[in-house]
Amino acid sequence: MRHLNLLSGITILLMLAGAPALGNPLPSEPPLTTLVEWNLSPNGLLTVAYDSDHNGKVDYYTSRSLVDSYMSGQSLATIAEIYVGFPIFVVDYGAVHYFYISSKEPLFYAVDFNEDGLWDAIYQDIAEDGVNGNERFFGSPSGMASKNIAPLSQCASAR
Repeated sequence: MRHLNLLSGITILLMLAGAPALGNPLPSEPPLTTLVEWNLSPNGLLTVAYDSDHNGKVDYYTSRSLVDSYMSGQSLATIAEIYVGFPIFVVDYGAVHYFYISSKEPLFYAVDFNEDGLWDAIYQDIAEDGVNGNERFFGSPSGMASKNIAPLSQCASAR
């Protein structure tokens, strides 16, 4: 009975703490203002790391496909007028810049609940239409989540 009360208490705490709902367990993509770093992978995906809880540690990742990339002397504002609504990442080389224009929405989302650098749950969004519930569980490199459970709701207790 004592264990049942403890389990009920933990469940209530998780619900009050804002654990993701089972219908759409993936949290929304954090704003770009919480971006910590980005990196272009050899497979052509641009991976962005976020600190969504503002504690100085990365806890959320997205991977987007590239729409275009090139070197130019134009300003970011000029490039943004050409690629309206597309996230643009820039490497500054003084008078010229290298621009990476990514897809509007990510293809993959990953969450690192305990912020240890290992992705705890990865979701794939084939439609690239943003977090809306149609994402599919892709894997768990850390082993914390599996296909047989509601991954993010189960992992939330590891925070």
